Amino acid sequence: MSNSSLRRAIGTLASAAVLAPALVVLSGSAASANTGTDVANLALANVGKGAGSCSTYNSSANSLGGSAFNGSCQGYAGVPEYWCADFAKWVWQNNGLNVTGITAAAHSFIDAAGSNGSTVHQDSGYRPQLGDAAVFGTSHVGIVTAVNADGSIQLTNGDFSGTKGQGEVTFAETSQVVNVTIPSSQVAAGSFQSNMNMQLTAYVTPSGYSAPNPWANTVHLVDITPDGGLHNTEGNYTANTWSTWGDLGASGVKAVTSANTGSTNRIFIIGSDNNIYENDGNYANGTWSGWRQLIGAPQVKAIAASSYGNTIHLEAIDLNGHLYNSDGDFAAGQWNGWSLVGGGGNNLVKVAATSTTNNTNHIFAIDNTNRLWEIEGNYATGSWGTWADAAGGFQGTDVTASASADTVHLDAIGTDGNLYNTDGNFDTGKWNGWSNAGGTTAGPLKHVTSAAANNVNHIFAVNANNRLIELDANYNTGAWNTWQEPAGGNDSTGATATFTN
Repeated sequence: MSNSSLRRAIGTLASAAVLAPALVVLSGSAASANTGTDVANLALANVGKGAGSCSTYNSSANSLGGSAFNGSCQGYAGVPEYWCADFAKWVWQNNGLNVTGITAAAHSFIDAAGSNGSTVHQDSGYRPQLGDAAVFGTSHVGIVTAVNADGSIQLTNGDFSGTKGQGEVTFAETSQVVNVTIPSSQVAAGSFQSNMNMQLTAYVTPSGYSAPNPWANTVHLVDITPDGGLHNTEGNYTANTWSTWGDLGASGVKAVTSANTGSTNRIFIIGSDNNIYENDGNYANGTWSGWRQLIGAPQVKAIAASSYGNTIHLEAIDLNGHLYNSDGDFAAGQWNGWSLVGGGGNNLVKVAATSTTNNTNHIFAIDNTNRLWEIEGNYATGSWGTWADAAGGFQGTDVTASASADTVHLDAIGTDGNLYNTDGNFDTGKWNGWSNAGGTTAGPLKHVTSAAANNVNHIFAVNANNRLIELDANYNTGAWNTWQEPAGGNDSTGATATFTN
């Protein structure tokens, strides 16, 4: 890995080279009342509608059966008026949100914020949320109805595309509700949005609703390409969509692992010099930290990360086969230094780790005889166990671990190249026994990683043809699916997967 690539800042999550617009986070299960998803869904339900019964474009009723959007048909002294603010107010109002002080004037969404509790965001670093109003001075207001993986957004606009040059009434009669996509480079407040042909003044978040997590049920998948590069993609399991693969700007990568603290995905790699480097992607504000070396870390050949709250537990096998641990407290902004785990183990070659809800870090390691070992660090009591055969004993070549509450899903590649699974319930202290978890696709497996969310374990493996494949175990239904290639497929030598909150 070259020094220049290490110093290279990746930029922001909004960069088209990193994330692609395929991943839209609007769809999903029904949301509770007064959420950004509800606001967005109501706005979208009226795309293509005109002002109401007065419209010469489309006079059909709105999605709630009404003949107008507030004053859209009669607000201008009994005749149609410019109705973008009427539409946006109608959407908020019919979601039970406070619209005190909001009028048919676009800028009233900003002016009335003090009286209705809305929050005005004029900071260029603000990341818009579903349901926000986007205000363009005194000219226009729309509703944010999609926040896309590449950083772009979608605005749903009332009173758009009307006939110009013939006055307010004609424009209002001929206009409609229209979706417009805003590229990531123009999303920030203060930007000129070319697709709107207007400058954005501010986003306004209504009071009384909770903004949805745009990354809910979305896996952040990172893989090592055969040439030592690092690519990433995002998979939304609610919408069943993947973004296109992006380049994370690294070279000479030997191994990769990741774990989350809140909305930040923290990626750790081993470079060609056997040192550990980190790059953090903050999915709340859309920024990457850029690659930096973990100073003071040993030179290593394998790494694994897990997390509990704002703390990352990073495990690393040094070049002599001993296991070290360091904990990074990202609330305090410091690491606690490196120490041997359980005496370091002997001749270890692979490592995996996961944390359960009782604040226990479960570490699994394979030695040079293919024997699978286990040790636990209980951070609630400050005590470590001792090395023991994992889950009753196993011989394997690679291992991964993820957790649902206090159950550990342990998946390992056997010496025959097949994938095996066992689940350990740490409330009862029992493992359920090893079983074949789907065999192989195109020959024996080489590498495995996993991440769990919503009681579903998503397993990613590299097969004999260096293709990245996925197998999902749904512990809600007890069903396993079949191997498939995620995100359209990719050549790979290793991977890591994480969900963020």
